[in-house]
Amino acid sequence: MSKLIFHIGPPKCGSSSIQAFFMEKSPCKEKVKFIYLNSSIIGHFNKGNLNPENDTKFNHFIKKLEKALNRYDAVILSNEFFFECHTSIRNISKFSSSKTIKIVGYSRKQSDFLLSSFSQWEFRELRTKDSILMVLKQHGINAAIFWGAEAFLIAAILSD
Repeated sequence: MSKLIFHIGPPKCGSSSIQAFFMEKSPCKEKVKFIYLNSSIIGHFNKGNLNPENDTKFNHFIKKLEKALNRYDAVILSNEFFFECHTSIRNISKFSSSKTIKIVGYSRKQSDFLLSSFSQWEFRELRTKDSILMVLKQHGINAAIFWGAEAFLIAAILSD
C-alpha cells in the first residue's frame, strides 16, 4: 500500500526549493508521485464534515488521489497552505485508502526566516530602500558593501 505524504512547510522555509526539485527534476519517477496542490483547492477542502459523496470537486480529487496511490509507492501532496489548513489534511486522510500517512515540514532558524522574508519583500519596497541608503550615507557608510538585510539592520540601529 502506498504512503501518503503531506509536505506542509510553513511560509519562507524553503518549500519552494523542495517543490521545484520534485517538479523540475522529477526524481524517482517510477516510485513517487508529487502533486502540488493549488491553495484554493486546499482552502475548499478545509471544511468540517467534507464528504466526496456530496462535493464533486472533492470527489474528483479523491478519485485522482486513489489512482496515484494505486500506481506509486508514495504520493506527496505539497503546498505551504496546508500549514494553515489542518482540516483539509484530515479530510483528505480520512477518505484516502493509504494506511501510512506522514506529515513533513521544514522550518528554518529564526534568523534565516527573517533574511528570507526580507529578501522576498522588503528589498523591493523603494521607499524602504531609499531610506536605508539615506541613513547609511548620512553616517558615511557605503551601502554597497552590505547585503540588503545587513544594510537594513544597520540603518535601523543608526536611526533608532
